[in-house]
Amino acid sequence: HPLLRAHDSTWGMGSYALQRLDENREVLRWMGDWRDRPDAPVWALGNLALAHASLGDFEAAAGVAAQVLARRPDDQDARLWQLVAHAAGGRHAELADGLQRLAEWQREDWMEPVMSLLHAYHEAVSARRFFAAIRVFRRIAPAKPGLIPLHHLARRLGRHLAWRVAPVWAAPFLWLALDGG
Repeated sequence: HPLLRAHDSTWGMGSYALQRLDENREVLRWMGDWRDRPDAPVWALGNLALAHASLGDFEAAAGVAAQVLARRPDDQDARLWQLVAHAAGGRHAELADGLQRLAEWQREDWMEPVMSLLHAYHEAVSARRFFAAIRVFRRIAPAKPGLIPLHHLARRLGRHLAWRVAPVWAAPFLWLALDGG
């Protein structure tokens, strides 16, 4: 495959093929030289961000997204990965700011379950409506079983709500309700 790696476009196509097969670790391996490719297609870097998110590494996904946004500030996928990283990292002010600016960009249909989860999490944290978030978390997880990053994100945010944000008395109830076990 040196021929495939020789050009950024074929290199990107390789990442897409691996991503479609849900070979996320292979995507990371294949794209390991992404920082050395200043002309890498933005869509290919989206595959890399998705692979990181699918493995639960939301900060790495946001790092890729930051590079994409430096080149294309209006990239929807990169904006989403930044919001996800803010939520997963407990950066509530940044998440709130990003959610307030949603009117500036158009979302694709696949993003809606992730956005619903982020909104529910933000509402739970800011308005302290923890148990209202349970309905959203439970409705989303089974609705999109193939969206692996959503599962990882729901578990991470549920754990954060239960053990770091909610009152001590509510933590075990929240954790059990969010299938945290």
